[in-house]
Amino acid sequence: MEYVGYSYDKTSVSPISQASIRENFGGIEYLPTILYKNASRYKNLRTIQDNNGNIYHESWVQKIVDKSSDDEYFTVSENEENRLDIISTMYYNTPRYWWVIALANYIIDPFDIPIGTRLRIPPLISLYNAGGVLNG
Repeated sequence: MEYVGYSYDKTSVSPISQASIRENFGGIEYLPTILYKNASRYKNLRTIQDNNGNIYHESWVQKIVDKSSDDEYFTVSENEENRLDIISTMYYNTPRYWWVIALANYIIDPFDIPIGTRLRIPPLISLYNAGGVLNG
């Protein structure tokens, strides 16, 4: 089974979605700038905090992890179910890039990765190349 994730429009946000965003976050101020390390995907994003203490990172640009002939594929077993951090460690020698696997596979909820899901694992070097999600 190949995980295809959720469909979305890469070029725009619907007016209904924009209205919902304004309704939920309209009166919230931006937090002071958070200084992240270079490898963080949040390094250039502004943040807000809702009334429940949840922090959200602003991003209107959908990051895309391009497919390449060097991609590897992994089928989730019982040991890795809902654990992208374990899969990241297997391929990248660190759990820190779990979110790259989520982006490459259009995964919205990283805690909902059922057994049998086939994941595309991009090579780490492609993330740093021109246009890569870690190219700053």
